[in-house]
Amino acid sequence: MSKFILVNKNRVSHVEDTRPEDALPWIEVDNDLVQPTWWRDPQTLELFEYKPYSITEVRDIRNELLKKTDWMVLPDSKYQEENQSSNLVLIKNYRQSLRDFPNPDTSYNENNLNFPIFPVLS
Repeated sequence: MSKFILVNKNRVSHVEDTRPEDALPWIEVDNDLVQPTWWRDPQTLELFEYKPYSITEVRDIRNELLKKTDWMVLPDSKYQEENQSSNLVLIKNYRQSLRDFPNPDTSYNENNLNFPIFPVLS
């Protein structure tokens, strides 16, 4: 059975069982499970429950997270001081966890994209 959807910024915003009579650009789809918030690929027009991420996109996000902590491991960082050694270890472990991420054999989407969490520093 067909559904009729409205899409806004690649997200399904409304779903109807019958074509509404208004002048909005409703799209007919063959997916009975489609719900508001699903993601519609702008190139293939496929519908996904969650926006998929390519491994390149995941690495780009990971690289941005690494950049945000680069300054913390520089020689003149306050975390290089002797009384900050435990914090420096936490930061380095976090950065290593980021470098080990992502697993190239995993398919990522916005529901399962869980980056390592930055540690609480003392």
